[in-house]
Amino acid sequence: MSNRHFGKLTQTNEEVVILGYQAKFNELLIAVLAAMPYEEATALRKIVSSATAQGKDYLMDVVSGSVLQGAHHPTGEDWQTYLIKQAVSGRNGMVRKLPMSEVEFADHTQKAFFAGYGPSIEPEIDKKRAIRKQTVDSTMNGVPLPLDAEPPAPTPAPAVNEAVNGQLVDTLKTLAETQAEILKQLQGLNKPARKTTRRKPAAKRKSAKAKTTETKADDGPQMLMEQNPSEE
Repeated sequence: MSNRHFGKLTQTNEEVVILGYQAKFNELLIAVLAAMPYEEATALRKIVSSATAQGKDYLMDVVSGSVLQGAHHPTGEDWQTYLIKQAVSGRNGMVRKLPMSEVEFADHTQKAFFAGYGPSIEPEIDKKRAIRKQTVDSTMNGVPLPLDAEPPAPTPAPAVNEAVNGQLVDTLKTLAETQAEILKQLQGLNKPARKTTRRKPAAKRKSAKAKTTETKADDGPQMLMEQNPSEE
């Protein structure tokens, strides 16, 4: 049975798809299938159960390629972009980050790999990941590159929108941590929009002011007559 990249929430027993892992914070990026429309959940389950996805360590991978980025969502964009947008918006809790302890893996060898004590199912790709990490770490720390290191290829961040992309520049520094590049895009992006106070249109303010002035002008003669009654 194809069960890699699947799991369940330990508290609610809801089925989830494990989209990625960030080792630095020991966090998973997951999609809760029960929170998705039935058609979407069915389509995502089919993608993740495919032979291609089951043969990869990650669904969204910088080095070996992203399964989700290559799959088209009904909206016209790719699945990776769609799911990242859902994580950024926070709608319905469909896509969220959780500590790894809150998810029960369907494939325990995947959990072992994430935790660092299990092997990769893509050993050759994993070697390239290690070289990339070593190369980026050396560059960031000003240490000469190893002779067998391969320079990191430029990797574009998933397209979400211009506003979000402007906040994702720093993610390029984490290319060595495969899932960190994707998960770090979600750091600090779930802040609620600032509330703005609506101001009355200038035309309405002027109209109200003119009406007040007109009322005062109408009351003027009447008040004058009351104060200075005419003698017969």
